Amino acid sequence: MRNNGLNIVVMLLLLISQCAIGQENIKVNGELKALKTDNFSPPKIKGVWKYTIAYMAADGSIVKPGMPVLMFKTDDIQTKLINAKGKLQIKLSEMKNNSVNKAELFENKKITIEEKKMELDKGKRKAQLPQSLLAKNDYTENQLRFDLAVKEYQWAKDDYNLTQQKSITEEQILNAAIKKLESEVSGFEEAIKRMKMFAKSEGVVMHKSGWNGNKFAIGDSVYGGQRVAEVANLQEIIAQLEVSENNIKHVSEGQKVKLVLDSLPDNEFWGTISHLSNVVRIKSKNQPSKILDATVLIDNVDAELMRPGMRLSAEIQAVDNKGDNK
Repeated sequence: MRNNGLNIVVMLLLLISQCAIGQENIKVNGELKALKTDNFSPPKIKGVWKYTIAYMAADGSIVKPGMPVLMFKTDDIQTKLINAKGKLQIKLSEMKNNSVNKAELFENKKITIEEKKMELDKGKRKAQLPQSLLAKNDYTENQLRFDLAVKEYQWAKDDYNLTQQKSITEEQILNAAIKKLESEVSGFEEAIKRMKMFAKSEGVVMHKSGWNGNKFAIGDSVYGGQRVAEVANLQEIIAQLEVSENNIKHVSEGQKVKLVLDSLPDNEFWGTISHLSNVVRIKSKNQPSKILDATVLIDNVDAELMRPGMRLSAEIQAVDNKGDNK
C-alpha cells in the first residue's frame, strides 16, 4: 500500500512538472515579404505579343518615385508611328488641296449656271415671238433652241448639285481616313510612353524569373502578362513562416516570434503572429509536406538590412498554461 501511494505521488509530481514546462518553442523556417509591392509587366498593346527588355533598374537597387524601373524596345512601334504620320500628312495635304480646288470648281459651275440662265432667257424671248412674224424655219429653230436651253440650264443645276453631293461624300471619306490615322498615331505615341515604366513609390527593385528559372535581364524577350520586375516597399516588411502540419495545433495569432536572418545570423528580430492562413498547402513539388503560412508583424524592421525574399529561421514562443508567451 505504501509503495502504491509513493507511485501516485511520483506521477503527480511528473504531471505538475510537465505542466510547468509546457509546450516547447517551435522552430520553423520562412522568408521576408513586402506588404506593398508594385508589379511591372509588359503593357497590353494591340498587335504586340512579344517584348524585348531595353532597360532594367539593377536588381536590389533602391528607387524613388518617378525613377525608371523597366523599359521595352520600341523600334517596331516607332516604325509604325513614322508610317502612320506619313500617311496622315498625305491625307491632310489632300484635304487642303481639295478645299482649294473645290472652291474654284464650284465657282466655275456657278458661272456656268448663270451663263445657261442667260441663254435660257434669251431663247425664251425668241421662242415667244409670234409665228406670223417669222419664217417657218426661223420659228421652228427658236422653239428648238429654247427647249435645248431649258435642258442645258437644268443640267447645269443638276451637275452643281451632284458635284456638291459627291464632294461631301468624298470629304466624309477623307475625314474618316484622317480620324483613323490620327487615332493610330495617338495610339502608337501612347504605346511608346507605356513601354517606359517608372517607380510609383520608394522601394527595392526585384527582378523576377522566367520559365527557365533565370532572372530577367536586358535583352531578354518576354510575353504579355509575364511579371518582369517588382518594387517592394521596405517600410512594410513582414515575415511569412512555414508551420509544419504537426505543429499547427500549437500555433495561434498573438504569439511572439524570434527571427534570425540566414544571411545575418548575429542579428535577432522580434515580432508577433498577426494572421494564420485558412488553408494548408503543399510546400513545393519536391517537398510534398503540408504546411500552414503564418504572417508575422516585425517589431524592429531594419530597412537597411532587410530585403524581401531573404530566408530566415524563427522560433515561435511557446504559450504557458495561462495563455501567455513564455
